[in-house]
Amino acid sequence: MAFKLLLFIILSSSSLLNLSAKENMKTIVCPLSNVPEVAINENIPNQIFYKERLEYIISWGIMKVGRSFIEIDKAVLINGNTAYHMISRARTSGAAKTLYRVEDVNESWPDVNFSRSYGYLKKLQEGKYFYNEWLVFDYENMTFYGEKLNKKNIIRKIGAELQKDVHDVLSSLYYFRTMKLEPGKDMMVSVNTKKDWQLTLRVLKREKIQTPFGKRNCILVEPGVGNEGIFVPKKGKKMYVWLTDDKERIPVMLVAEIFIGAIKAKLVKRKYE
Repeated sequence: MAFKLLLFIILSSSSLLNLSAKENMKTIVCPLSNVPEVAINENIPNQIFYKERLEYIISWGIMKVGRSFIEIDKAVLINGNTAYHMISRARTSGAAKTLYRVEDVNESWPDVNFSRSYGYLKKLQEGKYFYNEWLVFDYENMTFYGEKLNKKNIIRKIGAELQKDVHDVLSSLYYFRTMKLEPGKDMMVSVNTKKDWQLTLRVLKREKIQTPFGKRNCILVEPGVGNEGIFVPKKGKKMYVWLTDDKERIPVMLVAEIFIGAIKAKLVKRKYE
Protein backbone atom coordinates (compact mmCIF):
# COMPACT_ATOMS: atom_id res chain seq x y z
CA MET A 1 0.00 0.00 0.00
CA ALA A 2 1.11 3.54 -0.54
CA PHE A 3 1.45 4.18 3.16
CA LYS A 4 4.33 1.67 3.36
CA LEU A 5 6.27 3.72 0.84
CA LEU A 6 5.72 6.79 2.97
CA LEU A 7 6.92 5.00 6.09
CA PHE A 8 10.27 3.97 4.73
CA ILE A 9 10.99 7.19 2.89
CA ILE A 10 10.44 9.37 5.94
CA LEU A 11 12.75 7.47 8.22
CA SER A 12 14.91 4.97 6.38
CA SER A 13 15.93 6.58 3.10
CA SER A 14 17.99 9.53 4.23
CA SER A 15 19.93 9.47 0.96
CA LEU A 16 16.89 10.97 -0.72
CA LEU A 17 17.55 14.19 1.15
CA ASN A 18 20.58 14.76 -1.02
CA LEU A 19 18.66 14.49 -4.28
CA SER A 20 17.57 17.64 -6.03
CA ALA A 21 14.50 18.00 -8.21
CA LYS A 22 14.41 20.29 -11.20
CA GLU A 23 12.08 23.20 -11.43
CA ASN A 24 9.67 23.16 -14.36
CA MET A 25 9.66 19.39 -14.47
CA LYS A 26 8.38 17.66 -17.58
CA THR A 27 5.30 15.48 -17.27
CA ILE A 28 4.44 12.00 -18.47
CA VAL A 29 0.90 10.69 -18.86
CA CYS A 30 -0.12 7.05 -18.66
CA PRO A 31 -2.45 6.17 -21.57
CA LEU A 32 -4.71 4.29 -19.15
CA SER A 33 -5.52 7.60 -17.45
CA ASN A 34 -7.70 8.44 -20.46
CA VAL A 35 -9.66 5.20 -20.89
CA PRO A 36 -13.47 5.56 -20.68
CA GLU A 37 -15.37 4.98 -17.45
CA VAL A 38 -18.13 2.36 -17.58
CA ALA A 39 -21.10 1.49 -15.39
CA ILE A 40 -21.04 -1.83 -13.59
CA ASN A 41 -23.85 -4.37 -13.32
CA GLU A 42 -24.69 -7.17 -10.90
CA ASN A 43 -22.54 -9.62 -12.87
CA ILE A 44 -19.29 -7.73 -12.31
CA PRO A 45 -17.17 -9.64 -9.74
CA ASN A 46 -15.64 -8.26 -6.55
CA GLN A 47 -18.19 -5.47 -6.22
CA ILE A 48 -17.52 -5.40 -2.48
CA PHE A 49 -14.35 -3.43 -3.32
CA TYR A 50 -16.02 -1.06 -5.79
CA LYS A 51 -16.11 2.51 -4.40
CA GLU A 52 -14.46 1.29 -1.18
CA ARG A 53 -12.13 3.82 0.46
CA LEU A 54 -9.73 2.84 3.26
CA GLU A 55 -8.12 5.64 5.30
CA TYR A 56 -5.06 5.20 7.53
CA ILE A 57 -3.12 7.10 10.17
CA ILE A 58 0.63 6.47 10.16
CA SER A 59 2.65 6.73 13.35
CA TRP A 60 6.16 6.15 14.67
CA GLY A 61 5.98 5.45 18.37
CA ILE A 62 3.61 8.04 19.80
CA MET A 63 4.17 10.51 16.96
CA LYS A 64 1.75 10.69 14.05
CA VAL A 65 3.71 11.26 10.87
CA GLY A 66 1.23 10.94 8.02
CA ARG A 67 -2.01 9.83 6.45
CA SER A 68 -2.84 7.56 3.54
CA PHE A 69 -5.81 6.19 1.66
CA ILE A 70 -6.50 3.56 -0.94
CA GLU A 71 -9.67 3.23 -2.99
CA ILE A 72 -11.28 1.83 -6.10
CA ASP A 73 -13.11 4.84 -7.47
CA LYS A 74 -14.45 3.62 -10.81
CA ALA A 75 -14.66 0.91 -13.45
CA VAL A 76 -13.13 1.49 -16.89
CA LEU A 77 -12.92 -0.19 -20.27
CA ILE A 78 -9.47 -1.23 -21.53
CA ASN A 79 -9.38 -2.83 -24.99
CA GLY A 80 -12.85 -4.24 -24.49
CA ASN A 81 -12.08 -5.53 -20.98
CA THR A 82 -13.67 -4.15 -17.81
CA ALA A 83 -11.14 -3.11 -15.18
CA TYR A 84 -11.13 -1.26 -11.90
CA HIS A 85 -9.20 1.93 -11.30
CA MET A 86 -7.32 1.93 -7.99
CA ILE A 87 -5.64 4.94 -6.46
CA SER A 88 -3.58 5.36 -3.33
CA ARG A 89 -2.20 8.58 -1.89
CA ALA A 90 0.22 9.15 0.98
CA ARG A 91 1.37 12.38 2.57
CA THR A 92 3.21 13.55 5.63
CA SER A 93 1.36 15.67 8.18
CA GLY A 94 2.07 17.86 11.20
CA ALA A 95 5.70 18.25 12.23
CA ALA A 96 6.77 15.49 9.85
CA LYS A 97 5.45 17.54 6.91
CA THR A 98 7.54 20.52 8.02
CA LEU A 99 10.67 18.38 8.29
CA TYR A 100 10.17 16.29 5.18
CA ARG A 101 7.26 16.68 2.80
CA VAL A 102 5.89 13.61 1.04
CA GLU A 103 3.16 13.64 -1.64
CA ASP A 104 2.95 10.24 -3.31
CA VAL A 105 0.34 8.86 -5.70
CA ASN A 106 0.09 5.28 -6.96
CA GLU A 107 -2.52 4.11 -9.46
CA SER A 108 -3.35 0.67 -10.81
CA TRP A 109 -5.76 -0.77 -13.37
CA PRO A 110 -6.51 -4.41 -12.43
CA ASP A 111 -8.94 -6.72 -14.16
CA VAL A 112 -12.24 -6.90 -12.22
CA ASN A 113 -11.40 -10.53 -11.36
CA PHE A 114 -8.04 -9.36 -9.97
CA SER A 115 -6.43 -11.98 -12.19
CA ARG A 116 -3.97 -9.50 -13.74
CA SER A 117 -3.07 -5.83 -14.02
CA TYR A 118 -3.32 -3.74 -17.17
CA GLY A 119 -0.80 -1.21 -15.91
CA TYR A 120 0.24 1.20 -13.19
CA LEU A 121 1.35 4.77 -12.56
CA LYS A 122 3.40 6.16 -9.71
CA LYS A 123 4.21 9.78 -8.91
CA LEU A 124 6.66 10.31 -6.08
CA GLN A 125 7.43 13.72 -4.57
CA GLU A 126 9.54 13.26 -1.44
CA GLY A 127 11.49 16.21 -0.11
CA LYS A 128 13.55 17.36 -3.09
CA TYR A 129 13.19 13.98 -4.77
CA PHE A 130 10.90 13.55 -7.76
CA TYR A 131 10.16 10.45 -9.84
CA ASN A 132 7.33 9.44 -12.18
CA GLU A 133 6.81 6.12 -13.93
CA TRP A 134 4.08 4.29 -15.79
CA LEU A 135 3.76 0.88 -17.44
CA VAL A 136 1.06 -0.63 -19.65
CA PHE A 137 0.80 -4.41 -19.98
CA ASP A 138 -0.22 -5.32 -23.54
CA TYR A 139 -1.46 -8.90 -23.35
CA GLU A 140 -2.47 -9.08 -27.01
CA ASN A 141 1.16 -8.66 -28.04
CA MET A 142 2.63 -10.01 -24.76
CA THR A 143 4.75 -6.93 -24.21
CA PHE A 144 4.89 -4.04 -21.77
CA TYR A 145 5.84 -0.44 -22.47
CA GLY A 146 6.06 2.78 -20.52
CA GLU A 147 8.02 5.85 -19.54
CA LYS A 148 9.90 7.09 -16.54
CA LEU A 149 10.84 10.64 -15.60
CA ASN A 150 13.72 11.05 -13.17
CA LYS A 151 15.16 13.82 -11.02
CA LYS A 152 17.32 14.98 -13.93
CA ASN A 153 14.14 15.84 -15.87
CA ILE A 154 14.92 13.11 -18.41
CA ILE A 155 12.13 11.00 -19.90
CA ARG A 156 13.19 7.48 -20.77
CA LYS A 157 11.07 4.94 -22.65
CA ILE A 158 10.99 1.41 -21.27
CA GLY A 159 9.60 -1.89 -22.51
CA ALA A 160 10.18 -5.60 -22.99
CA GLU A 161 8.37 -8.87 -23.59
CA LEU A 162 5.83 -10.32 -21.17
CA GLN A 163 6.01 -14.01 -20.35
CA LYS A 164 2.58 -14.30 -18.68
CA ASP A 165 -0.19 -12.38 -16.95
CA VAL A 166 1.21 -10.20 -14.19
CA HIS A 167 0.20 -7.88 -11.38
CA ASP A 168 1.67 -4.63 -10.23
CA VAL A 169 2.36 -4.31 -6.50
CA LEU A 170 -0.81 -2.36 -5.70
CA SER A 171 -3.11 -4.75 -7.54
CA SER A 172 -1.44 -7.72 -5.83
CA LEU A 173 -2.82 -6.53 -2.49
CA TYR A 174 -6.36 -6.88 -3.79
CA TYR A 175 -5.55 -10.20 -5.42
CA PHE A 176 -4.66 -11.50 -1.97
CA ARG A 177 -7.88 -10.02 -0.57
CA THR A 178 -9.84 -12.30 -2.91
CA MET A 179 -7.99 -15.45 -1.88
CA LYS A 180 -8.66 -17.93 0.90
CA LEU A 181 -5.81 -17.51 3.37
CA GLU A 182 -4.84 -20.38 5.66
CA PRO A 183 -2.05 -20.20 8.27
CA GLY A 184 0.97 -22.19 7.22
CA LYS A 185 0.26 -21.89 3.50
CA ASP A 186 2.28 -19.40 1.46
CA MET A 187 0.67 -17.52 -1.42
CA MET A 188 2.53 -16.31 -4.51
CA VAL A 189 1.73 -13.90 -7.31
CA SER A 190 3.67 -12.84 -10.41
CA VAL A 191 4.53 -9.13 -10.39
CA ASN A 192 6.15 -6.90 -12.99
CA THR A 193 7.79 -3.57 -12.17
CA LYS A 194 9.91 -3.35 -15.34
CA LYS A 195 10.92 -6.98 -14.82
CA ASP A 196 9.15 -10.12 -13.62
CA TRP A 197 9.44 -11.31 -10.03
CA GLN A 198 7.46 -13.35 -7.51
CA LEU A 199 5.79 -11.76 -4.50
CA THR A 200 5.34 -14.28 -1.69
CA LEU A 201 2.84 -13.83 1.11
CA ARG A 202 3.41 -15.90 4.25
CA VAL A 203 0.18 -16.59 6.10
CA LEU A 204 1.26 -16.78 9.74
CA LYS A 205 -1.68 -17.10 12.12
CA ARG A 206 -5.12 -15.98 13.23
CA GLU A 207 -5.51 -13.54 16.09
CA LYS A 208 -8.02 -11.03 17.44
CA ILE A 209 -7.06 -7.34 17.44
CA GLN A 210 -8.77 -4.00 17.97
CA THR A 211 -10.06 -2.40 14.76
CA PRO A 212 -12.37 0.52 13.87
CA PHE A 213 -15.14 -2.09 13.88
CA GLY A 214 -14.34 -3.33 17.40
CA LYS A 215 -12.32 -6.44 18.20
CA ARG A 216 -12.17 -8.61 15.11
CA ASN A 217 -10.64 -11.92 14.16
CA CYS A 218 -7.78 -11.24 11.76
CA ILE A 219 -5.21 -13.12 9.72
CA LEU A 220 -1.59 -12.05 10.17
CA VAL A 221 0.46 -12.17 6.97
CA GLU A 222 4.04 -11.30 6.07
CA PRO A 223 4.90 -10.10 2.54
CA GLY A 224 8.25 -11.42 1.37
CA VAL A 225 11.11 -9.27 0.11
CA GLY A 226 10.56 -8.42 -3.53
CA ASN A 227 12.00 -6.39 -6.36
CA GLU A 228 10.39 -3.09 -5.35
CA GLY A 229 7.07 -1.59 -4.43
CA ILE A 230 4.65 -0.23 -1.87
CA PHE A 231 3.57 -3.55 -0.40
CA VAL A 232 6.93 -5.26 0.11
CA PRO A 233 9.57 -4.86 2.83
CA LYS A 234 13.15 -3.78 2.35
CA LYS A 235 15.90 -6.36 2.43
CA GLY A 236 16.74 -7.30 6.01
CA LYS A 237 13.47 -5.85 7.35
CA LYS A 238 10.08 -7.37 7.98
CA MET A 239 6.55 -6.21 7.44
CA TYR A 240 3.34 -7.55 8.94
CA VAL A 241 -0.20 -6.94 7.77
CA TRP A 242 -3.44 -7.80 9.57
CA LEU A 243 -6.42 -8.63 7.35
CA THR A 244 -9.90 -9.27 8.73
CA ASP A 245 -10.68 -12.99 8.76
CA ASP A 246 -13.78 -12.78 6.60
CA LYS A 247 -14.67 -12.53 2.93
CA GLU A 248 -13.71 -8.83 2.83
CA ARG A 249 -10.09 -9.27 3.98
CA ILE A 250 -9.85 -5.63 5.07
CA PRO A 251 -6.22 -4.56 5.77
CA VAL A 252 -6.70 -3.01 9.21
CA MET A 253 -3.09 -2.61 10.35
CA LEU A 254 0.45 -2.71 9.01
CA VAL A 255 3.70 -2.74 10.97
CA ALA A 256 6.97 -2.17 9.10
CA GLU A 257 10.42 -2.50 10.63
CA ILE A 258 12.82 0.38 10.02
CA PHE A 259 16.37 1.08 11.15
CA ILE A 260 15.05 2.32 14.52
CA GLY A 261 11.94 0.60 15.78
CA ALA A 262 8.88 0.23 13.59
CA ILE A 263 6.24 2.27 11.86
CA LYS A 264 2.55 1.46 12.25
CA ALA A 265 -0.32 2.25 9.88
CA LYS A 266 -3.79 1.75 11.37
CA LEU A 267 -7.09 1.86 9.56
CA VAL A 268 -9.26 4.64 10.95
CA LYS A 269 -12.12 4.71 8.47
CA ARG A 270 -13.73 2.56 5.80
CA LYS A 271 -16.42 4.09 3.64
CA TYR A 272 -18.07 3.87 0.26
CA GLU A 273 -18.13 6.93 -1.97
